[in-house]
Amino acid sequence: MTESEVHEVAEQIREEVSDLPRTARSVLIALATAVRAAPAGSVLCGQGADELFLGYAHFRGLNALDAESRSELDLGQLLERDWPRSRRIAERMGRNLVAPYLHPGFVSAARAIPIGLRLPRPTAKRFFRVWAMHRGLPAPLAGRPKRAMQFGTGIDRWIAAGDPSRSE
Repeated sequence: MTESEVHEVAEQIREEVSDLPRTARSVLIALATAVRAAPAGSVLCGQGADELFLGYAHFRGLNALDAESRSELDLGQLLERDWPRSRRIAERMGRNLVAPYLHPGFVSAARAIPIGLRLPRPTAKRFFRVWAMHRGLPAPLAGRPKRAMQFGTGIDRWIAAGDPSRSE
């Protein structure tokens, strides 16, 4: 992707993201850029995995009680605000966004795993890493550090340099 493509997408979804802080805007612009580039139809995404399996940096160092409380708060915010917004953005791109991790059965099964087993110790999202290796992904790939999509793609840097999606 190019910087101009990112700014074009940002302009296309301005109405959905202009009221958000920069990091939240960058996340949604990164999502919209990926969704727009996807083939027509349904696009699978990983929404819910970080909330359920404590993948965000803010979970590091929390005790089980605080992590569980934050997980519920994050999941509630995702379901009530962020997921509907993400789906609207995908619709603007002519795609249907599908999040298997948000399926009620999956959410229920994930919540049944004791929070102590989901804590990011020694690494975030252990369950996914073990499963990936079980399915044949080499350990060096399965063990790669988690990196937020807006930072790994450079989108956050481009947005900070000149954000057309922000009405200030």
